[in-house]
Amino acid sequence: MLFCLSIIGYYTIVSAKSNDVINNVISITSKSITYEIVETENGRYYYKDGKLIKGYIETDDGKIYYADEETGKLLTGMQTTKKGTYYFCSDGTVLKGKVAKVNGKRYLFSETDGKLRKGYSALSDGRKYYSDKTTGELQIGMISINDTTTYYFLADGTAAKNSIRTINNRKYYFGDTGNIKKVTFKHQMVKFIVEMRQMGILLQVCKQQQLEHIIFVIMVLL
Repeated sequence: MLFCLSIIGYYTIVSAKSNDVINNVISITSKSITYEIVETENGRYYYKDGKLIKGYIETDDGKIYYADEETGKLLTGMQTTKKGTYYFCSDGTVLKGKVAKVNGKRYLFSETDGKLRKGYSALSDGRKYYSDKTTGELQIGMISINDTTTYYFLADGTAAKNSIRTINNRKYYFGDTGNIKKVTFKHQMVKFIVEMRQMGILLQVCKQQQLEHIIFVIMVLL
């Protein structure tokens, strides 16, 4: 049985097994039913009508929590549950549509249900990733998704776009969708002009050689 005693803005849980100081209580709703998340010195728990709740709960505003099936403590970090593998933030909520770094490895979690993604993933904001089909670890480098689609995944796991990459001494162009394309003169000229602009060299060279109109024509034609 749970008893709460107010002491100068704090609460004390008194039970047969514990005597924890409560630092905060947050109300959440799931299917229009109200629950309380109790933040103690030893972790977070959630209750309904004073009864400790265990397992999975999704709130009406889309947040997901999971309480340990034995202790009732809200999970944090990367955890595998009966419903799948998730990453739980420090407040107990499931991470969605983002990458988490765990023990030096990166993992992507679904935008919709927060589950660990495996294989190819395309997010709503255009980011693309590829995760190992067994472990879920994000992969980097050039990877063929199928017979017609090849991407180059950067160190952060995202697919390169609109760029030329040198791989094993060969140049490859990855378009606006990230898919590999044949490197053409057009791609090389665009890359050259962008790099020169970034270095602050292009305008100076054009003025010295009186080639402004030529560069303008090239950019229009591209």
